[in-house]
Amino acid sequence: MLNDVSFHQEGQTLRTQGLLQHGQAELRVVVPEPQQTGAHREILEYIIHYLETSETRITPGQTFVLGFWLLRLEAAADGVLDLWEVDEKWETFRPGIVRAFSFWCTHIDVCHQFQARFDPPLADNLVVVSKGVLEGVRPVEGVRYPPKSPMSGWWLTTDLYNGKVESLQTFHAHHFCECRRDLAWYFALPFGYRFRLTVDSEDVWFDAGVATQEPA
Repeated sequence: MLNDVSFHQEGQTLRTQGLLQHGQAELRVVVPEPQQTGAHREILEYIIHYLETSETRITPGQTFVLGFWLLRLEAAADGVLDLWEVDEKWETFRPGIVRAFSFWCTHIDVCHQFQARFDPPLADNLVVVSKGVLEGVRPVEGVRYPPKSPMSGWWLTTDLYNGKVESLQTFHAHHFCECRRDLAWYFALPFGYRFRLTVDSEDVWFDAGVATQEPA
């Protein structure tokens, strides 16, 4: 299918041409900055590849996951399906994919940096957080355990954690991102990965012992 599809820039939007001949609606996405055109094209190609391999027919109002974030296809007056994203509160959808695009690019870059598989949780999954993490004034250690829904697998702690599980809190990942976006950049690392972040240092490594634990 990809071989038959071309991409056309129209002002600040990028759209497909050729999906109609395969019984699919054309797709369109807003491109805020010209230098982001290539990356947005890759996202459209990713969606087309999904359509091809899953033999799925996309329809208006359909939602799907792009990495960490949730998107929805909205029908425009010209019959093209526009890409919209869920807002930061995970309540309503709005035009464009600014937030989804930011997480998509950064998560892929982080995984490439540490030669790790790209495995983001859904932003509606839960992260486990100890005292001191949200305040952002102490070193933070993160570890991703094999997850069981609705957990993301991520546990984030500081030296204030006393080892008592009942002292921990859980937050939806999208809510956590509003407080500590700098930590959320690591979330696409697969289970078994750990990191330690201080003011002036970053350590990331794979822990085979964690990776082989039973999902919890």
